[in-house]
Amino acid sequence: SFTDQSFSDDDDEEEEEEKHATKEEYKSDGIPKKETDETKSNVIAPKIKEETKEELEAKCIKLNSMNCKWIYHEKPKVEKDMEVMMDHEFKDIGVNEFWDNFWSNNARFSPIDWIKADPLNSNVESTKWVKVMDNKNGRDKNEWYSRKCSCTTKLEDLPAFFPRSISQCNSDTTFRYANSEPNFYIVHKLLKVNEVPFSDCYEVHQKIEFRQKANVITDENNKSSLSLSTFVRWTFGVEWKKSTWFKSQIRSRTLVSVKADLVKYCQDLDKRVLNMSKQTQSKQSPKQQKNAMNKSKKKKKKLKPKTK
Repeated sequence: SFTDQSFSDDDDEEEEEEKHATKEEYKSDGIPKKETDETKSNVIAPKIKEETKEELEAKCIKLNSMNCKWIYHEKPKVEKDMEVMMDHEFKDIGVNEFWDNFWSNNARFSPIDWIKADPLNSNVESTKWVKVMDNKNGRDKNEWYSRKCSCTTKLEDLPAFFPRSISQCNSDTTFRYANSEPNFYIVHKLLKVNEVPFSDCYEVHQKIEFRQKANVITDENNKSSLSLSTFVRWTFGVEWKKSTWFKSQIRSRTLVSVKADLVKYCQDLDKRVLNMSKQTQSKQSPKQQKNAMNKSKKKKKKLKPKTK
């Protein structure tokens, strides 16, 4: 009948609509669409929770190693003779990053490179850091690594008690290092000079301690961030193998020479650390660069003396 036919047509239309809706639903939900720039811009990135000043200060306590110390128990007389030659802070670089870049086997500029860069040095030969298998000092539980370096050095400004015929010397240096505690490295440097007067009378020891200084700084927007720097201390001592009338002259002249070299070394590394920082900033986003500039400005403000 006409009525039955009309109901049948209505049912067919409804079924078609349901099928069409199901297809659209599957099309939109079941098949991932290609992401467009518009859809990308609508995606909200998860917000990273910023650490509070209190949380950063708590982190500083763990990262700070300024109170760490190493005593040279193996040679008590040398330890007693040690005096501080120099303290230097390398800003905006943590101690682990500093070690990796300037003292590790993969360093971009190692102490061996510094020796090679000196025009007075020639015939420079060196080894890589290797683990020391036999630790002779039972009191020292550190895991030590060692490397050696030898070179020929042209001598200038000789002391009066040296013959004028002496123009150069050969030397052997043994470096040992240990990562004694978290964020604390120690280096023991032993220098033996050969083929010059009185060279058999003494050996020069250096103790180098690498500590990490951690601070929380706050910018003008009251945003706190962590600042790391590397604090290095060089100490110097002489081990006397034989007695000589020239002990004080040998010690004082050696100390002056080593300190002068250290000043140049720190100036050179400061420039290298600064260049590293600039390279890092050039890779940052504009927002990150702005934050870095604000951080730098705040540090400069702290250094300016207050005027009345």
